[in-house]
Amino acid sequence: MDLGTKGIFDFGRFTLRISDRVLLGGGKETSLSPRAFELLQYFVTNPGTLVSREQLKVSVWGTANVSDNSIDQKIVELRKIFAQADPDAEYIQNKHGQGWRFVAAVETRTESAEPAPARRKGW
Repeated sequence: MDLGTKGIFDFGRFTLRISDRVLLGGGKETSLSPRAFELLQYFVTNPGTLVSREQLKVSVWGTANVSDNSIDQKIVELRKIFAQADPDAEYIQNKHGQGWRFVAAVETRTESAEPAPARRKGW
């Protein structure tokens, strides 16, 4: 699912680059499943917002017909990745019975455009 977001998001020891679907942790590229990437993308574009399970089903999965276990597995996947690079930090906070909140400070940068090709004089 394309969440329509572009840019670069820095948080803690991580950088999420949307255009090439890359998560860097401590300067190293980290492998994420496609759905975990989309979940992280949703979290970083909504930092500090308490997000319910139903909101995630619709916004990330695109349907309400996804199991609760599928969401839980992707959150666990993200937490494991965060813990490997930054074991003392909390990125995703659970509010029992309410949902999750991305609690890391997020800085957003725009992706620089490709430089225009050099033009030859007289062309």
